[in-house]
Amino acid sequence: MRSAALEIATEVASVAAVPAGVRERAGAMLGPLRPVVPFEAARVYLLDMERRAEHSLYSTGYDEKVRSYLDSPQHLDDVELVGLDRRGRRCGCVICRCRPKRSARGRNT
Repeated sequence: MRSAALEIATEVASVAAVPAGVRERAGAMLGPLRPVVPFEAARVYLLDMERRAEHSLYSTGYDEKVRSYLDSPQHLDDVELVGLDRRGRRCGCVICRCRPKRSARGRNT
């Protein structure tokens, strides 16, 4: 199991290092993750809740109705409603257990 995890981490790191655009690398990272987390649809995007903006990098497997929702203000409202924005809260991720950094003006960065 550990060697499989190391192999996947190595594959993801090699994809990240490829001299390609961000969108291409975002899509390519899903390949090594598929054996661990099988999926029929996936989306990689950047979320900026301070500006209430999302920047979709890669999306696959969603029909037009779902893509329309994912690109809508309602999706941002739902992300905030369920606490996925992490503003002012501990990240809670297993890897880094990070806390949001505070800027000089007291805002999370």
